[in-house]
Amino acid sequence: MTSLQIISSNMAAFVNIATGILTSICQLLALFVIGVGVFKALVIFLKDSLFKPHTPTAYGVHTSRF
Repeated sequence: MTSLQIISSNMAAFVNIATGILTSICQLLALFVIGVGVFKALVIFLKDSLFKPHTPTAYGVHTSRF
């Protein structure tokens, strides 16, 4: 094998390893962002449902204008 073939095979191995590592990091970051979003939505939902008074208009009960 020539030195060019050796360099080429080493670079291919490096690219394969780097691709695997970067893919794993991106997947973990995506899971973190999704988890933070779900947690924030849950906090907002619980805060609104527990600490705000429920009005009749919130449940579709409307009074007549007449």
